[in-house]
Amino acid sequence: MNQSNFCISVIIPTHNGANRLKNCLDALSKSLSKDDEIIVVNDASTDHTEQIVNQFNCRLFTLSENVGAARARQYGATQAKNKILFFTDDDVLVKSDTLHKLRVQFRDPKISGVLGVLDSDIPFKNFASNLKNLWMRFSYLKCPTENVGLFYTSVASIRKEVFEKVGGFDVRYTGASLLEDTEFGQRVWQQGYNIRIDPLLGVTHVKHYTLMSMLKTDFDRAKALTHMKLRKSGEKFFTSVPFSFQLAIPFLLLSVLLLVSALTWNMSFWWSGLCGGFFFFLVSPWIKFLFKTKGIVFGFAGTLFQPIDSLIVGLGMITACLRHFVGKTF
Repeated sequence: MNQSNFCISVIIPTHNGANRLKNCLDALSKSLSKDDEIIVVNDASTDHTEQIVNQFNCRLFTLSENVGAARARQYGATQAKNKILFFTDDDVLVKSDTLHKLRVQFRDPKISGVLGVLDSDIPFKNFASNLKNLWMRFSYLKCPTENVGLFYTSVASIRKEVFEKVGGFDVRYTGASLLEDTEFGQRVWQQGYNIRIDPLLGVTHVKHYTLMSMLKTDFDRAKALTHMKLRKSGEKFFTSVPFSFQLAIPFLLLSVLLLVSALTWNMSFWWSGLCGGFFFFLVSPWIKFLFKTKGIVFGFAGTLFQPIDSLIVGLGMITACLRHFVGKTF
């Protein structure tokens, strides 16, 4: 078997990520084989990114203008020398055996791409960072392990041949986009290529959130996902968000509307409570996961916070529907 078929090109886009990049590259360097390569696409950073990259054995490409994650990743892929592309971010720490595990997976000719998952432990203790990290882990672990329409670029790999056939990332996604990777995964899946999730392929996502930044991210992502679903109306659609959660959002919104109606017109609170009960029933697998993973105190905090976060998600979905109605599809 030709070993060159399993050499990996690691692609990292970064914009002003110098403070994160050193740990990322240090971890990757411990996972490389001699024929692997690391490509860093410096997306017009104004910090000391280049000095950090030059401390490691990397190929550095510096862009003259800030083009956003989609274009930066796309550019990095065009420069790759190897047959397997591995996309990650400057705030992700791989393990020493991460790239070896990828090579083992790609020895299966039926596999076109491999995704990993985020570890449950992160170096931050605050509630928002841990809740967001756990949600990403939970939602991926709930997916099937074969034939998934996802491509979460914190830890995502694909054969370069397949990447090129599908057309790469949609560069119409600009700035710090949330969905160019998800949209790409949809196209890979729709064209019949098999992307596998390996639950044992874990990485640490060193991403700090405040409550406000988490809510903003969830609003923006819900809006972007809804935009994409409306834009691809009539096509097969894959999402990591469990169907029960998609169903829970309308129940929560209805519960709030009924509560306002009850307070305004002296109506019964019974229907609002019933819809609220359905909401918590539908999200109960997630709540159980929080209790199991982080304990009673965190579980209760997550339970109390979940309606707030879900309302923000619902508002993001409504915003996307209104924007789509007036012709704004991105």
